[in-house]
Amino acid sequence: MSWDSTAKGVVTLRNQFNAPVTLLHYQDPVSHDDARKVLGDSSAVTLHGAVENLAPYPIVITTDKILNAILPPRVVTMADGSTKLQFVEAKQITRPQLQKLQTTFEEQLRESKARETGICHVRSAIYQMLFDELIREIAIDNPERGLLLLRIRDELRMTVSAYKTLNEASLQFGKKRATEGDRGMHEMTEKIATLTAKREVLRKEVTCLESKRQALDRCCKEQQQADEKRYHEERVFLERTKQRLEAQLEAIKQIQEAERRALRGEM
Repeated sequence: MSWDSTAKGVVTLRNQFNAPVTLLHYQDPVSHDDARKVLGDSSAVTLHGAVENLAPYPIVITTDKILNAILPPRVVTMADGSTKLQFVEAKQITRPQLQKLQTTFEEQLRESKARETGICHVRSAIYQMLFDELIREIAIDNPERGLLLLRIRDELRMTVSAYKTLNEASLQFGKKRATEGDRGMHEMTEKIATLTAKREVLRKEVTCLESKRQALDRCCKEQQQADEKRYHEERVFLERTKQRLEAQLEAIKQIQEAERRALRGEM
């Protein structure tokens, strides 16, 4: 036996019939002629199983036919290059086989490096094989429940397929939007470069005007200080002049008063 990697990354085990070993139990391969006898159909055997023809009388459908309809036989290649059909096992598995199935299931999860959480196609494929084996075992005990589980499986696959289609459509839409955005990237880059250069020129102009404003502020402050100093000096000079003139005026008034008294003979 050897391990192979499929396109989706699922690691599968191949047996002596050159067929992938799945978690579904199969019988030994049989020739196409023997398969026709098992299916009870004279026509060629296909992978989709036998199709019951309509008849005016009731037809008894055995468990084997239901299993072959639910889980169609697969084609295996023998060592000599010939092909045979392999039907699913119509008997329940024993406890040792169940333990071996569990071991094989865990080995496939481990060898394929399936992720334990999140979306993982590898883990999904392995669980689908295990679900097919569960359908086989339940269909052997109760075919109606097996058919119901088959419908549930198909509904789940359709749901997953719809989600995949939606995901692919969203990815294509995202790529389309990204492509449309890349079309105007060159013009936007040139516009950004032009605006950046203009911004640098305006920044230099702002810096120059700021320097001029600061120089004007210094000049105005120095001029204001000089004017205040000159006004202070003039005010002091005028106050002193006023005091001197007032003193002179008071002296003149005293002299005139003395002369008037002298004329009146009051002295």
